Amino acid sequence: MVLAAIAAVVLSLLPPAAASAGTIPTDPRFGLEPGTDADAQGSAYTEANADAETVASGMELLANRPKPRWTDADGNDLAAGAFSYSNIGSDLAFQGDIAYSGNYRGFGIYDVSDPADPVLETIVNCVGGQGDLSVYGDLLFMSVESGSARTACSTDSALPVFRGVRIFDISDPLVPALVSEVQTCRGSHTHTVVEDLDDPSTVYVYVSGTSSVRSESQLAGCTNTVTSSSDPSLFLDENGDPVPTSRFQVEVIAVPVATPADAAIVNEARLMADPDTGNPHGLWPGGSVGPDGPGGERAVIGPRNTSGTVQDYQSTAATDACHDITAYPEIGLAAGACEGNGILIDISDPANPIRIDEVSDPNFAYWHSATFSNDGSTVVFTDEWGGGTGARCRVTDPEQWGADAIFDLTDTVDGPAMTFASYYSIPNVQASNETCVAHNGNLVPIPRRDVMVQAWYEGGVSVFDFTDTANPFEIAFFDRGPYHPTTFHQGGYWSVYWHNGQIYGNEIFLGFDSFGLTESDQLSAAELEIARSHVVEDGNAQTQRGYSFEPSFLLIEVYRDQAERAGADPALIQLIDTTTAQAEAEAPTNGVRAKSRLNGLANRLTDSAFPDADLIQGLRDLADTLPATQPNPGPVPAPTPTPTPTPTPTPTPTPTEVPTTGSPDVIDTAIDVSRMRFPDSAFAQARPSYAVVARDDVFADALGASVLLGDAPLLYTDGDTLDPDTAAEITRLGVDTVYLLGGDNALSPDVATAIEGLDVTVTRLAGDSRIETAIAIATEAITAGIADGTQVALARAFGTSTGDESAAWVDSFTGGAHAATEGIPILLTQTDGVHPAVDSFITDTQPTTTILLGGTAALDTTVHDAVPGAQRVEGPNRAATAVAVARELLDVQPQGPRSYIIVNGTDAGAWAYGLLAAGLSADGNGPLLLVGDTDVLPETLTEVTDCGNQVTLTALGNPTVLTTDLLTQLDNADSTSCA
Repeated sequence: MVLAAIAAVVLSLLPPAAASAGTIPTDPRFGLEPGTDADAQGSAYTEANADAETVASGMELLANRPKPRWTDADGNDLAAGAFSYSNIGSDLAFQGDIAYSGNYRGFGIYDVSDPADPVLETIVNCVGGQGDLSVYGDLLFMSVESGSARTACSTDSALPVFRGVRIFDISDPLVPALVSEVQTCRGSHTHTVVEDLDDPSTVYVYVSGTSSVRSESQLAGCTNTVTSSSDPSLFLDENGDPVPTSRFQVEVIAVPVATPADAAIVNEARLMADPDTGNPHGLWPGGSVGPDGPGGERAVIGPRNTSGTVQDYQSTAATDACHDITAYPEIGLAAGACEGNGILIDISDPANPIRIDEVSDPNFAYWHSATFSNDGSTVVFTDEWGGGTGARCRVTDPEQWGADAIFDLTDTVDGPAMTFASYYSIPNVQASNETCVAHNGNLVPIPRRDVMVQAWYEGGVSVFDFTDTANPFEIAFFDRGPYHPTTFHQGGYWSVYWHNGQIYGNEIFLGFDSFGLTESDQLSAAELEIARSHVVEDGNAQTQRGYSFEPSFLLIEVYRDQAERAGADPALIQLIDTTTAQAEAEAPTNGVRAKSRLNGLANRLTDSAFPDADLIQGLRDLADTLPATQPNPGPVPAPTPTPTPTPTPTPTPTPTEVPTTGSPDVIDTAIDVSRMRFPDSAFAQARPSYAVVARDDVFADALGASVLLGDAPLLYTDGDTLDPDTAAEITRLGVDTVYLLGGDNALSPDVATAIEGLDVTVTRLAGDSRIETAIAIATEAITAGIADGTQVALARAFGTSTGDESAAWVDSFTGGAHAATEGIPILLTQTDGVHPAVDSFITDTQPTTTILLGGTAALDTTVHDAVPGAQRVEGPNRAATAVAVARELLDVQPQGPRSYIIVNGTDAGAWAYGLLAAGLSADGNGPLLLVGDTDVLPETLTEVTDCGNQVTLTALGNPTVLTTDLLTQLDNADSTSCA
């Protein structure tokens, strides 16, 4: 059988010191003031009160509800027996907002919808001892062990004895109805509900009976021919056959969910048998264990006994039953705490459990209960040294006795096997009149951590982390002082469990308590929030279900907190904080941008060798879940035309720079293009000396950038914060300079500072408007020798009066292929005249040729007549103008093998891809051609169709701007036009 795992990830989460190593005088649990209960009848108290001193760390007591006032069969008040051993609070089970509180006399039902104010709704009188509870759907199961119990919850001694498992219908959770009673030979000390994941119509109950065997006359089939002997040889007859016995077994009850009255025992599983001989007594025989016994290297010397002599080594129980079994159906395993052994059980067939491994421990007196880690790779066993009736956390007691033993589960050729890892115990600082030893608990659901809350009787509550199984440590605790200054009395917490965001405890005599965990150095606010978000319907500590968490910003915060606790680079932690906060704010209205941020951060962390792979993958997973929402900025205000065109008209007011509807992957696409153009393999010969960085959601300042892109990459970033992936690409490129396009309102000073932090010189190219910014770019290109100034290009600066913003960029970027290839600056102006700043630049530079990009609808005759050496490159529409640029400026003719770059020329969000095309074109990938939103424009279709030669197309754009249908039309161009 293969050991299944739900989510096996381990981070280093060690605190400064290991568990239970504190100095006794300084531990706040040491020397708590006792309560003031008055003695009555020696060691019993008439009324329980909770006035002993309390102390807590990492958790807080929310409420205490005294035990209910039970009555006898005649309705007499039994409150006087609050500390009676017939009135013991025992185990807990949960269903939604209901807590079922077990008691030797029945169970109480609490409404815990407000954990700070639990309300006792009703009590069910059903005497029988033990009272361990489990719930499954509409059924509640109750363990009964006492010989005084009678059928039908009666105390009438004339009725038959009942020892076994009672089944209640809780379809009305406040009015349980007894529907079935299944008798067993040793009663039920505890039980475990086991789901059949393949057949939900039947649920199984494993019965752990630890009491005496009933007589044949009381229950047919019960036998105990070998009484209480633990000598294994006595359990085989003279022929070597097993001697009949009702010991050494676990009864399996099958419960039809629809007809629970038909519940019956279907198997008496011999989980302690010797697999070779069939001897039912096949496990630990009990007795004192020294260093020469099994696991003896861990054996420790015990405390001095009352006579002052040394107790020597631990006295261990023989294995003739399981005290408690915890099932984990999702991994097909159960762990049995079986008196003298811990065993591992295959429950893939829940009706027929099979023992597959066993361990013993020289320091364990009595294997009591078990808990798996969430991923099923670890099991924690508890030792009830002293039987839960002795003081076992005194200063003189060994920390390895009465503790938890943690075992790692590993796959072997024979199946899963357990290997000892460490012990965990609370500090031994309890008083000698306080019952204290490890008892019942369960997991707190925190991603990637194994955290358990556990009852320690009068040792209180302990919450500890065993993620690193060799180094468990405590993260929270609660404790009360003794009931009385001197008198010893059994008591404290029987069970303490996490359920749906809070902790609840059944105090044996003081009643029902609720707790809340609080933020601490070892438990972050995000970890608490995500743990509280995990909600289950049924809650049974002995029936584990795996927990997992969907991608969310909260989950990323949890990973971030854990990474910081483990010592991750503070600078990267700050980067995670900043980027995820921005993405979370953007996600509702601009999921596209948020996705880009998260994926970019993941790439940056990968490139930075960030040690937490889960966090990196979590970012990608979260990005995948975000909706592709985009902002809708509305139409851009049209420029106001100059009333009387002149060669140097009054400048048209610059419209507001409104972000366009961006693309979900422009930042990543720019990086992909950069890596394609400048691969690591080329760096041995040369690297680009600079890179160009533009804002990813506003094109205004990038309209003139193409001249810079012939031998340099273009990268995008958010306007406020440097995108982490872009930062990583700048570092990879190893450039000396980065040109920032636009002023502080376009790319904030924080962006510049972040780039400078990469040991790069930042040069900002900016002007008062997009027109002046294009001039700044042109000036730098000429100054740096990228352009010689003999030719310039002129393009339309603004969109149309009808709000078509694509008109403002399409000609600039169509001409960008020529600008990048030949080193020609692109200047901008309004449609109806040359802007004064442009006129001044041309006057100073004195180009011999001015290329006008577009027809008169883009740049009218006034512009043509006002510039030197005007050469108009145009077509009747934007697609035709792109073809004209290809043919007239780049001399690409529609014959022979050729290449083109395809961009959507009408979608407002396609501009970022159009600008990227300039550098690709300069590298020989051909000029830019345009398609529409739904159709390949006729001029483009003609250009890419060649019935005999190869045409290579590079499509730039995500599926929003370049749909699958558009790509199909391009692929089919030859087949449809050359048929």
